Amino acid sequence: MKQILLAIPVFFLVACADNDSSSDLTSPVDHLAVGDSITNQAQQVLLTNVAGAMKQGGPVHAVEFCNINASSLMDSLSELHHVSISRVSEKNRNPNNKASGFEIDLLTTLESLNLKDTVLVAQGKTTYYKSIRLGMPACIKCHGVPNEDINEATLSVLNQRYPNDLATGYKLEDFRGAWKVVFSDN
Repeated sequence: MKQILLAIPVFFLVACADNDSSSDLTSPVDHLAVGDSITNQAQQVLLTNVAGAMKQGGPVHAVEFCNINASSLMDSLSELHHVSISRVSEKNRNPNNKASGFEIDLLTTLESLNLKDTVLVAQGKTTYYKSIRLGMPACIKCHGVPNEDINEATLSVLNQRYPNDLATGYKLEDFRGAWKVVFSDN
């Protein structure tokens, strides 16, 4: 519970601080703005590529595309921005995106308070988190309710590519997890 309480004051500190665009990247306000910009770009790159894969071969092709390419897309953007970009969720599809115990508490806080984002500084690292909600009907074709929203062929590929998949059962606008940007400037 202490961890959740720490996340809330940091968010309010960041949200209430003056936005001085002339300051360097050591202030939480800058990390908030830069994190938001980076995650907007990451989400756009990912969704554009997934939409292209959906057009080429439907949800089955999109699952295969994500399995092979999503991590390398995020790695390229991480390198470009000199940060580490990932997604975290309690109901992860990719095992590398499993939220830690602290992050599960943070995700619960983000969801329950309907917060867009926050910046945390701990152990010399600045980390930005931004809520992810399922915002497009196309997302439901791979993250929706099995055998209702997700067809049998897509389920089969999901089971092959992600045998421990937890990322189904969602509806539009459901909280899915968070983008995570770890800055390397500390």
